[in-house]
Amino acid sequence: AKAQTEHLLVSGVVDGGTCEFRPFFWVREREIESAEDAQSGPYTIELRSASGAVVGSREFDTADPGDDVDRARGLFREWVPYSEDVATIAIVYQGADIGVRDVSASAPTVTLTSPNGGESWGGSGTARISWQAADDDNDTLAANVLISSDNGGTWRPLAVNLADPFFDVDLSTVPGGATMLVKVEVSDGVNTTSDVSDATFSATEKAPTPLVIAPTAGKLVRKGEGVAMAGVARDPQKGTVDAGQLRWFSSRDGELGTGSDIAATDLSCGAHEIALEASGDGGIVGVSTTDITVHGGCSERVYVVPASAHVEGLEGTSWVSDVVLHNPGAQPVKAVLYFLDNGVTESDRYSVEIPAEASVMLADLLAEGFGPDAESGGVLVGSSGALMLSSRTYNDAEDGTYGQYVPVAVESEAVTGSERATLIQLTRNQDYRTNVGFTNLGSTKLEVIVDIYASTGSYIGSKGYAVDPYSFLQVTDILHKVGADNQDDAYAIVHARNEDAAYFTYAAIIDNRTGDPIYASPAQSAAAPIYIPAAAHLRGANNTNWRTDLEVFNSGDSQARFQIDLLERGRDNSSPQNQIFLLGPRQSVRYEDVLDTVFSFSGAAAIRITPIEGEIAATSRTFNLLETGTTGQFAPATRSAEAIAAGSEARLIQLSQSTQARSGYRTNIGFTSLSSLPARIDVDLYDASGDYLGRESVDLEPYEHMQVDKIFTRVTSDAVDNGYAVISSTSEGALFMAYGSVIDNRSGDPIYIPARVEAASEAETTSSTATPDPRSAALPTGMALAGGLALLLVNLRRRTPGR
Repeated sequence: AKAQTEHLLVSGVVDGGTCEFRPFFWVREREIESAEDAQSGPYTIELRSASGAVVGSREFDTADPGDDVDRARGLFREWVPYSEDVATIAIVYQGADIGVRDVSASAPTVTLTSPNGGESWGGSGTARISWQAADDDNDTLAANVLISSDNGGTWRPLAVNLADPFFDVDLSTVPGGATMLVKVEVSDGVNTTSDVSDATFSATEKAPTPLVIAPTAGKLVRKGEGVAMAGVARDPQKGTVDAGQLRWFSSRDGELGTGSDIAATDLSCGAHEIALEASGDGGIVGVSTTDITVHGGCSERVYVVPASAHVEGLEGTSWVSDVVLHNPGAQPVKAVLYFLDNGVTESDRYSVEIPAEASVMLADLLAEGFGPDAESGGVLVGSSGALMLSSRTYNDAEDGTYGQYVPVAVESEAVTGSERATLIQLTRNQDYRTNVGFTNLGSTKLEVIVDIYASTGSYIGSKGYAVDPYSFLQVTDILHKVGADNQDDAYAIVHARNEDAAYFTYAAIIDNRTGDPIYASPAQSAAAPIYIPAAAHLRGANNTNWRTDLEVFNSGDSQARFQIDLLERGRDNSSPQNQIFLLGPRQSVRYEDVLDTVFSFSGAAAIRITPIEGEIAATSRTFNLLETGTTGQFAPATRSAEAIAAGSEARLIQLSQSTQARSGYRTNIGFTSLSSLPARIDVDLYDASGDYLGRESVDLEPYEHMQVDKIFTRVTSDAVDNGYAVISSTSEGALFMAYGSVIDNRSGDPIYIPARVEAASEAETTSSTATPDPRSAALPTGMALAGGLALLLVNLRRRTPGR
């Protein structure tokens, strides 16, 4: 080891011919560094004896500050070999003294009084370090406090330039061990004296402090791609932690590997908390975390809101989107939302925690989550557990809201590669306009083509668009852009040029008179019966006047033949009215006010469409017919495979009920039986926090359609905001569909919300007595405890009935 000699720390600020010293210089034992001996510069520190002789010097320069921002302002901090002969310290510039400090005759005295040996410090709270100091020259004194955990072998500072003769140290910040010492240095401006604890004392050893360097917080990772993870850790007792004592964990996948640099592969879909665990020599563990979201064709824990807005639109419209995140499970779920408008940056993400059996609404999704500059885009949601999501984009007008339900899908439902998506029920005339939109989930640019056809199947025109990675594009008035200004009924075929494409597309058909939109997802063709769960030709509450248009599309290359059955409200429909129709290849047809024009029927009903030859797709729009236009809800056809069977549960979320008839919202829930057997349907109703409100049961005859209006008023007299319903049946052979219709009491505008069946593998309704996830045994202690505490709290707060 190099020999140590006394050095003087001289510091201050120079600026050409001026110098300002720091109040205190410090004398300390230190090794001579060769780089310091070789340095040069326009400034010189001269140590002079009483006779004026130079007994030591060092040149320095502040022209190259490097990364030290203080040096850029002329700050200097130089160590100079020191001796007792020094009487004056001077800074010389261009041959002249620009700063001089005299060394006083007497050095100060200091006596450390506590800790002085035998004490025992804990791992938290504070402890007082105290001393007594004096100076015969009556100079102002300052003290530095240092600590050692290895009996004085190494020292680290705790505090500097203290005026008071004590310091209260935060015990969580100091190293630990059985051979602790404290040193106090006192300076009168130059002369320095120190004292050390007379004997060692003990302090609780501290956990290492890990630092995750990579991945960055919120990183989006594509499924199947490796994730580079890098980190370091410092042990308060010994310094740097060895790489072999660093372990990586995922909250989803357990232990990932050991080392300061690893590559994690094949991570599960969804939101992960990534933990770096560092172990000290004494077995004490420290944990640091970050988070990532894994996506890419995921069928669970990754969801997409294809469109959202907080922006002014055409015809004086003002668009806002909300979203509801519902957790059907027994443990809290963390969701991370990413705004897909023009790539993804750090500001384009935020997190929400959804308690067990509860719903959380973001009333203004973009403004609340991503700030005032977020105007429109898709939203990708990664979650730590299974969720149900629902969204609504609406025109916020003076006389109420006019909105469209935006279905939130799992990522695997995206259009991929060369798949073709069909958007039907499009219109462009003096009363309506149609927009189309795209959300690109890929890491490469999406090149998409929109081919527009008249309902007769005749080609009208095409437009191509490029959408950047993780970005969104909405094309306003697409039919106008291809020259179809007067098309009462048209459809679009959307397809991508790139084979690695993954995107969502939609159409928004907007009533120019009311500003009311409907959101149309791609139509799904089927060769089996499909259902429109609700249709109407009747007058409703608050002077509403309901009508339903039905759109049918033949996706095949040959003629389609199909039967439309009328499933009337409130009766056994084993032998329903029906009509048979033919439709040419690649054609669509719109049955305006279908209950009246096809069946001469007034009332409410469901519609069953059965292909006899070929495959068909269908959509519908049920709307309030006003003198000034229409306000309506889009309802896609539902396949029988999506029905709710006996013994399974379905949920409806984003439901509301006002106590006032002319403000807020009301919720109706409807059902359609797909079975030849009668069934009892149970509807358990909850508020947003998961508190149980009550049960309403309905009896369905075979193939009956039924709607229960203002259903929450049957179980509570209180207003319900963002409630939900759990729908089930124990009747043998039960098979049915359910939906919610949430209506603005001011505008009369409804949105249609389909019931969604819980998948057993995703429900995650683990109780406190269930077998724990074996991966939890491999998680860092802090993460495992947090999950267990959350589960305990969940089980204490649940007040749900047995189901």
